[in-house]
Amino acid sequence: MTNLCSVEEKRREAVAYMYSMSQIEWICKEDIDLSCVKNDLIYKKGEHYKGVIYNTHYGNALPCTKATLEVFKENLDDNGVYVGGITHYDVAANHCSSTVINTYKHIGDPLTATWTMNFHPARGTGSFPVGEFKFDPADTVSAESVARNSEDTMFRSYAALLPGDFILSCWGKTGHTRLVESVITVKKDDGTLDPDLSTVVCIEQTWNLKHTDRGITTWRVFEPYSFRSLLEKNYMPLTVSTLLPR
Repeated sequence: MTNLCSVEEKRREAVAYMYSMSQIEWICKEDIDLSCVKNDLIYKKGEHYKGVIYNTHYGNALPCTKATLEVFKENLDDNGVYVGGITHYDVAANHCSSTVINTYKHIGDPLTATWTMNFHPARGTGSFPVGEFKFDPADTVSAESVARNSEDTMFRSYAALLPGDFILSCWGKTGHTRLVESVITVKKDDGTLDPDLSTVVCIEQTWNLKHTDRGITTWRVFEPYSFRSLLEKNYMPLTVSTLLPR
């Protein structure tokens, strides 16, 4: 845990820590076959990668799905070669919600959430609504909560997000979590928010390995999402107690 004084420092550190997890470079010593998670999720021997490995398990019961940046570094040798476990059950990895949870623990937040589904504010595990966004304690998925709010309320709440906050959409047994890096608001001529041009810029861990200009990675860094696209996918604007008051 890092000792930070102001909320602004904690916000900056949250974004910096998430970014660091996405940027760490490493070399794969042996194939890491995680096709049980996703068909093409296979890290290849000899390839150079960027960002902590992706792995997931419903309920986040496996320690190998919630590696911190520090734990992942412990599994690299002096030449940046990954020498840790290579199976679904022992690889040093994390996933979308565990990266965000680890980030908040890093800045000293007392949240108790362990998985995407119990990160919903209705579960009482340490997440709180941003802006005017409302939910009901009986809600189990984000679509139920988002439906309780008007479109304009959702758009204003996305606009109220600050660096270090997060957005969450959960459905069925799973969902997706993104950390907020920044928010860009654009207004129409009448002064109202333009939900198609206004964006939430995020850092996120995903299960899609891609060749990017930043290297081979599952991470998406500084990805912009329009307010309207977030609403269509039932993303909730959220924060944690350490980043309050606003």
